[in-house]
Amino acid sequence: MTRVLVAAARPTARAGLAAVLHTGAGLEVVGEAASAGDLLALAASQIPEVALIELESATEELSSAVVALLAELPALALVVLCDADSAWIATAVRNGVRGVLTREAESAEIVAAVGAASHGLLVLPAATARSLLPVESAAIPARGGGAILEPLTPRELEVLRLLGEGLGNKAIALRLRISEHTVKFHVGAVMAKLAAASRTEAVATAARRGLIML
Repeated sequence: MTRVLVAAARPTARAGLAAVLHTGAGLEVVGEAASAGDLLALAASQIPEVALIELESATEELSSAVVALLAELPALALVVLCDADSAWIATAVRNGVRGVLTREAESAEIVAAVGAASHGLLVLPAATARSLLPVESAAIPARGGGAILEPLTPRELEVLRLLGEGLGNKAIALRLRISEHTVKFHVGAVMAKLAAASRTEAVATAARRGLIML
């Protein structure tokens, strides 16, 4: 079971998030925090794997607790629900936040984000991901921290995103209106550039690097 801590200023928000998480297979809510102090104390005592935090604004008390949590518990995966702008989200991601969703996110999106974050993946709104990771700078560090591999092309990124949706070569070919042979070529190029041994590993690597959102 993945241990999850919920934090929100409003009791109704905490109760709602806890109820949503109870619908997710393999998720266990181990505590609910109303303030930054509660959040830090519960995180220290319950040792959750993920903290799901609703921020009514990017500057309120709990926002400061995010930075403190990351400093004290660097292994903790933080997923934040907020209405912050891309600049704040960029700062949060650089500081180690693993997931950002809008406060209007649906239940399935929240459960999926928590699950992805618990596995080390990065979850961002699509528009934010595009603004933070433009195609021109989408270079991927090689395994072991070696040289930078060749950046993905726009078409390769399209194929990669469809792989992330679980589509096979035929479905991708139909979606992009290209041949299956061309799809196979792009898949091979993506795997090579991400140093991945399989399609699944390529998707996981791309998600960790923030190139796609699962």
